[in-house]
Amino acid sequence: MRCAVLGAGDDGLRCAIRLAALGHRVVVADRDAGRIGRLRGDAPDRTAFAAERMKAWKQYADNDLLLFTVNVSYAVRHAEAVVYALPLSNDASGSGEGTELSSAEGQAGRILEELGPNLGKARIVAVHTAVRAGTCGRLAQSLQERYGPSVQLWMIPPLSDPLHPYDPSSRLTRRIVIGVPEAVRAEEQLSALFPLGRRRLRITDVRTAELLQIAFDRWIQARGEWAEAMSEQCRNEGVALSDLLGELRFVAERFRT
Repeated sequence: MRCAVLGAGDDGLRCAIRLAALGHRVVVADRDAGRIGRLRGDAPDRTAFAAERMKAWKQYADNDLLLFTVNVSYAVRHAEAVVYALPLSNDASGSGEGTELSSAEGQAGRILEELGPNLGKARIVAVHTAVRAGTCGRLAQSLQERYGPSVQLWMIPPLSDPLHPYDPSSRLTRRIVIGVPEAVRAEEQLSALFPLGRRRLRITDVRTAELLQIAFDRWIQARGEWAEAMSEQCRNEGVALSDLLGELRFVAERFRT
């Protein structure tokens, strides 16, 4: 399939490589010309992180399975499936105030704005970014009103695995969570976009997939806050945090058994 991934950040690139590894022709679109230039190799990027990314996707780019552009409308117009992976808010799961993107309506409106007036051949719009609760429901309704029932909204939660961020053979690629409308579960479009077999896909509804991402984001936030609090406490007590973590792992194993 011809796929467009909107957003050349970590989640977008990870998804693009995953799709290219499955044999799809993927166009990654981002209006940040500097970022696209670095991905193409037209602009210098001295970070080791960029070198790792280039090694991971070069084989697909060399075979024209992975392309980069700043022309978002071109990518959308020629795609059969569009993946939206642009960040929507710094507080997607919290209670941010003061901006349109602090609401589900604002986030759905931003996605529609980025998609533009013409989806072309696209019959699948997949959200692959952190959203507020209710964003996908409002977006699905707007897509129905604008394009009719032929365009389906999916949710692919960008649950990240820091150990294998760009490795197509990692467990992150072998196991994919997808939220789809009830009416299209196990239909041919799922098999066409992700020809992995049903055992390697975790299929759920769109709302559950949306809540799964929100829960994951909140868990990451709580884990970070706990780590900061314990680091400060250990400093005050003159105890090494690594020693405390070792004891906690021992206790956890005792409870497990």
